[in-house]
Amino acid sequence: MGLLTAVFAIGQIMGPPAVGLILKHAVNVDAGFDLVLGVASLALVIGAAIYVAMNLLFPSERNVRTEIRSVRPT
Repeated sequence: MGLLTAVFAIGQIMGPPAVGLILKHAVNVDAGFDLVLGVASLALVIGAAIYVAMNLLFPSERNVRTEIRSVRPT
């Protein structure tokens, strides 16, 4: 949980300067925001894919116990 909080904090700190830098070099504000929103969307999709992959590759003990219980006859 601490690692998640630290990564979130880094994103909160680095986000605004990165957007400012991109907007500074964009042709106009609309093009800059389109680019920034595209990058944010891509980061969201990559994060979701990593989350799904982690759940599939490293199931939690709770999920494993549930699967074992469902296999046992009642």
